[in-house]
Amino acid sequence: MFRSIGMLIVGLTALISGIHRLGSPAQEVEKSGWIYQHYGSQGVAYGTIVLGIVCLFGGIIMFRSAWRPIQRARRFGKQETD
Repeated sequence: MFRSIGMLIVGLTALISGIHRLGSPAQEVEKSGWIYQHYGSQGVAYGTIVLGIVCLFGGIIMFRSAWRPIQRARRFGKQETD
């Protein structure tokens, strides 16, 4: 359950960071990367957005699969522990 929440946080943070980076030049650290060399400054921003979307959807899937057994256990009166 905590891994899925972590994945959701990473995905949301990367998505917001990528959207925030749109239109601004790449930093020195980013200029040595593969994405910058092939796609330029905006490629880094779009790559971060794509990474954020993938992590966000992965976190949603992980959260849903972890949430169902917890709800099922609560419905039948069992205690679910991590």
